[in-house]
Amino acid sequence: MRYALPTLALLATICFGSAFVQAEGTTAAKPSCEKGKQLLSEDFSGSTLDKGWTVAKGKWEVSDGVLKGVEKPEDMHPAVIGHAIEAHNLIAEFSFRFDGSKSVAFSLNNKKGHVCRVSITPALVSLNKDKPGKDSTEKGAMLGKEKVSLEPGTWHTMIVTVCGKQMAANLDGKDLVSGSNDGIDVEKTSIRFPTSGTGVSIKQVRVWEAVPQKTASK
Repeated sequence: MRYALPTLALLATICFGSAFVQAEGTTAAKPSCEKGKQLLSEDFSGSTLDKGWTVAKGKWEVSDGVLKGVEKPEDMHPAVIGHAIEAHNLIAEFSFRFDGSKSVAFSLNNKKGHVCRVSITPALVSLNKDKPGKDSTEKGAMLGKEKVSLEPGTWHTMIVTVCGKQMAANLDGKDLVSGSNDGIDVEKTSIRFPTSGTGVSIKQVRVWEAVPQKTASK
């Protein structure tokens, strides 16, 4: 079952847990946001991709509730699939499994191009403010990174939170890394999953509007 709800400010996940580690090794404040209205829920329950998804590069297929992407050598570019979502702040959750791919990312984009992404390899998770396009004068930046050890063939769950200029990643229920950059505090118009290599599997994609955390009543 899948449903997408209209435009609303969002970005990507985690609003709970311990301190985060930035690229420089310093402690960064976690995003003070929580889940609001759900904007997308995708279980890939059909035999074909829903029309809301757009394949930009590579080969993407759906089977038994799983989306699988494979890079095509002739493309000379990672396989990429995306879905339109208009938002400013958001929380996104998805499960992934390496089935031969070297990397997978969850990226956010707008009309100018790339905005930011969480990049995942079997050994490293990193947060990046992207350069919008190859001709843009706006620079990209590493916001944070953390070493991991992810075995192929094993499912993992990633939660990405983007709230204002802050961005954070939670892997398998553990707050992993965060960072901030003024350049990500913009409207977003789509999510994308780029992957390089011979196969990555994705399932249970969820996106929510990120709203200010409620103060606990006394």
